[in-house]
Amino acid sequence: MKNKIVIGIIVVVAIVAVAGFVGCLEKDSILTPSPTITPPTPTPQDEKIFELKSWKATVEEEYPAPRKAVRAVLRLNFNLLDDVTMQLLYEGYKIASKRVNKEEKVAELRLRKDISSSINPKPGTYMLVVRSRFPDEETVYTKEFIYKGSKLELVDIDLEWETVFRDSWKLREHGVYLNAFTVKNSGDLPVYISKIADIYVDGGRWKKEWSDQDERYEWAFIPGEKHRTRSKGIIEWVLPGEEKTVKYVRESERAIFEIPCDGQVHELTMVFKDREDIVLLPISIPSPK
Repeated sequence: MKNKIVIGIIVVVAIVAVAGFVGCLEKDSILTPSPTITPPTPTPQDEKIFELKSWKATVEEEYPAPRKAVRAVLRLNFNLLDDVTMQLLYEGYKIASKRVNKEEKVAELRLRKDISSSINPKPGTYMLVVRSRFPDEETVYTKEFIYKGSKLELVDIDLEWETVFRDSWKLREHGVYLNAFTVKNSGDLPVYISKIADIYVDGGRWKKEWSDQDERYEWAFIPGEKHRTRSKGIIEWVLPGEEKTVKYVRESERAIFEIPCDGQVHELTMVFKDREDIVLLPISIPSPK
């Protein structure tokens, strides 16, 4: 009997002890909050590596000596946060590439792949592609430029006519001196004028021929033959929206003769050409009678 009492007391003590321990655990769980996971603070969007501020189709900024030819370029003004490589594509083909350091603010990419200078850029679609240089070459910016091309217009032409009579020929002829001309580029690409060429009078050439029958010189017309005066060099860039006056100084370059002075109006025609012999602007000038 005595043993049973002792065992009962031990059981009661054990139950009380266990209950007290569980109560402490519950109390601690109520007083001590469970740890929470704090979500990451949203980071602001990464700054752009490349920001294009402005652009312009023009010619190289470091213009050489007067009248010397340069290249047509796309001039870009930008902000950079890292070194990049810039490429310019024309109709999908790469025509220019340049490495640019992050300290730079301006870059020029030529508008023609040709190595030689003074080649007119072509109308069409150009694409700027900017790639990061480190650690991987990733495209960070692209932009498309669509150009319609240059458009040359004659604003004014300063001519000086002269009538010549020589006893040995017994013929009168007109001569004309090209003192100056003014042109305007109303297009969106720069244009390079290389020369005035393909000079005709009435669509051909007049020349003096001796007539044995009349024993004097007479005018003979050769249809489709160019005037024998050589092409007249110009060497000028005209930028988009620019109006430019070109003056002739050398008399050998500005004189055209062998225009009959016979009481009729004759048509003197010529064209402005570029270095690739492409016609930029035709000109028609009536002669005095």
